[in-house]
Amino acid sequence: MTELDLSQPMSQATSIEQTRAIAHVHAAILAAQQFPRDQRTPSIYVEMNRACTDLALADNAFWRFPRDGKQLTGPNIQLARELKRIYGNVESQVVELARYEDQSEVLVWAHDLERNVRNVRTMIIPHWKDTKHGKQRITAFRDITEHIQSMGARAEREVILQVLPRSFVQEAIQLCNETIKAHASAESVIKNFQDQFGISLRQLETKVGAKVGEWTAQDLATLRVIGGAVSRGETSLDDEFPARRVTFSELAGVPAPTAEAEPAAEGHTEPDGPMFPQADK
Repeated sequence: MTELDLSQPMSQATSIEQTRAIAHVHAAILAAQQFPRDQRTPSIYVEMNRACTDLALADNAFWRFPRDGKQLTGPNIQLARELKRIYGNVESQVVELARYEDQSEVLVWAHDLERNVRNVRTMIIPHWKDTKHGKQRITAFRDITEHIQSMGARAEREVILQVLPRSFVQEAIQLCNETIKAHASAESVIKNFQDQFGISLRQLETKVGAKVGEWTAQDLATLRVIGGAVSRGETSLDDEFPARRVTFSELAGVPAPTAEAEPAAEGHTEPDGPMFPQADK
């Protein structure tokens, strides 16, 4: 393994890339000053509204990822790059500066050329990925490259969103959510999960925590986001739909008793609600 001394400049490649970037940024800033976005502000929001009311973008605008027993979600790189394009005069890039035996040195940046606001990150990305069986080393050149692109895209998403105005990003997120809700129906969501993933209606109801007739527009939108995240490999069916515990009676084919249960002992209160914890809405 090649060791990196992180107390010193990360590598000669960093200095070379920074020198090259200075010349490029200088020229780009001059171009941005000649064509400022302020004159196009109304059309920026019109274009953002048009893009975010397109179901093709809205359905792929959010990531979903399991961590510490919770499901995290947020705007993904597809939405970030589209907003960067619409806002104008913003550039971003992921640069692999150096590749070592089992890690790579990566530079990620986004720059609002007109306001001269720049967000830069340097990263050390190990050549391994998390699997159900633990960390797995990546050795093939192509697999390493794809891994670097995937990890770099996550960082690029963050630096882009940090240089864009917060109100602009939040309005786009809200529009995408409204678009998903407007196009979501219980029938289409149920059919999609059954056809693509073999997920039953009972599993979906357990996930939502309510019967299908009680699902809200937000419940349907969440299920569509989950379906997209599973398709992209951001989360798994096992994480989203853990196996239901089966009782001995069910395995033996013994029908459940129909007689009323005996009253609980004095001082003991039976818990309210379903047997299994409801998923967060």
